[in-house]
Amino acid sequence: GMDPKQTSFSYQEITSLLSKYILARKDQIFDKRNLKLALVGKDPLGEAFGVKAFHRCQVNILIRTQLITDVEEGYDNDTDDDADTTIDEDVMTNTTSPGINVLIPREPFKMF
Repeated sequence: GMDPKQTSFSYQEITSLLSKYILARKDQIFDKRNLKLALVGKDPLGEAFGVKAFHRCQVNILIRTQLITDVEEGYDNDTDDDADTTIDEDVMTNTTSPGINVLIPREPFKMF
């Protein structure tokens, strides 16, 4: 299981947890006419993302709008010594989501 006190997550951990959440609620979330469309207007995910629906191609953008980079972990964006610990320069931060600190890999993640 996941540590409920954990406040810093990798982008891979976030996308994995989000995918599990969506798939666990697939009968309530997916549009039966278009399985690439998630209808989240009545779901907490919709409130978190600030949308009533999203297409799977929008997942990365929606996730990135909720991220705050974890500078306390000592990761330096100017260092290319280890690509796995480099913070993506394109990250968007949202200061209305305190306590969510993640690292973002350079490659996009494909959801469902």
